[in-house]
Amino acid sequence: MWQSRRVQQMLMGLSLMLLLTACHHDKDKPEVHDYTLARTVLVYMVAENSLSPYATYYSPSDIDEMLAAKTSLTKNDHLVIYLDNVGEPRIYDITNKTKATKFSELKPAYTFPKEVNSASPDVLAEVLTYVEKHYPADVYGLIGWSHGSAWVSSTYEGDKKAPRRSFGLDNGLNNYENIGHQMNIDEMAAALATFPKFEFILFDACFMQSVEVAYELRHCAKYLIGSPAEIPAPGAPYHEIVPVMFDDTKTAPHIAQSYYEYYASSYYGSLMSVVDCTELEGFAAVTHRMIEQHRNDLLNLSYGDRLNYFSYDWVGYKSTYPDFYDMQGLMQAVLTEEEYSEWKAAFDKMCVAAYHSSSWYSAYPVSKGGNHWTVNEEQYCGLSMFVPLDKYKYGAVNFSADYQNTSWAQDVWNEK
Repeated sequence: MWQSRRVQQMLMGLSLMLLLTACHHDKDKPEVHDYTLARTVLVYMVAENSLSPYATYYSPSDIDEMLAAKTSLTKNDHLVIYLDNVGEPRIYDITNKTKATKFSELKPAYTFPKEVNSASPDVLAEVLTYVEKHYPADVYGLIGWSHGSAWVSSTYEGDKKAPRRSFGLDNGLNNYENIGHQMNIDEMAAALATFPKFEFILFDACFMQSVEVAYELRHCAKYLIGSPAEIPAPGAPYHEIVPVMFDDTKTAPHIAQSYYEYYASSYYGSLMSVVDCTELEGFAAVTHRMIEQHRNDLLNLSYGDRLNYFSYDWVGYKSTYPDFYDMQGLMQAVLTEEEYSEWKAAFDKMCVAAYHSSSWYSAYPVSKGGNHWTVNEEQYCGLSMFVPLDKYKYGAVNFSADYQNTSWAQDVWNEK
């Protein structure tokens, strides 16, 4: 059986370029690695919020889907789930020997003795310590499962106001309310930095594929996978992507492609991309040089025809999110042809795959267009970028001031 698996790996490795094709534009493919030892993927489910039913209740739940894919794991693999929904937080371990076929049959490997704030970087670090100790591996992956909103930081103050959030939402009440603690991305990066570098981090959360998030997490993973827009309510198709995550011949673009293809022709649509973190600092240097020349152009650009993943103006100045503009659409609008060619070459080294359907479903209706937003294919690259426009200074939240706390603003946007 082991020999046949090795033969299969070699055959699949030879056909990798064919397997990486997609319905939309694909970038240069990353090197294929043949991992034959232990692999552990942690699904960090911050579900003490409105998403809780998708984790365990709706049929099939996300954990039911994970169990359906358990036969794709080898004897050294572990799919570890940290779940904080209603009740005490607990950790589950799925292997190819797990007997449970649905969540109700799955027994926790560890149950926390009391309620914790799962949107705290300290709790994330505690869970990672447990996983590293009990499920050591040669290769680690991480899935961030919860609500998300890119780089914007939390404003949670008890129960007094609705939050802005970066990743995760823990209401501390064991119910479905969406007011509670969140984890800022710089806090997340600090927690992750003390552990072995992840092969990939997949955000099963809305808006997380922004260049600001990627740059903040550049030292924590080799690849970042996510969507610049809202993701479908049911989240990742785990019965489809778990086998890909544990396949020794597959890499991050395969995971993104599998996620994308599941929803591409559905009512929801799908936008996904993959960032190679090793290329981020070189890309940042090129982008900074371009912004130095065109900062005022970006600040005075007419944004009405730019691809946007959340309309701040449509929702109103009390919005808890800013605009999330596709960064390619922005750079196209202000760079010369020669500059854009140089910037795009650097971008294509950094963003190794990007997929999109013709539209995606949004919880926020588009004027006269219902709830489906159209993708401008010429502008689409799969990453959003913030521009600190004057309008943000006068709303309920000064996003432009908040933006200055990001590493991307300090290294790329600001004058030096």
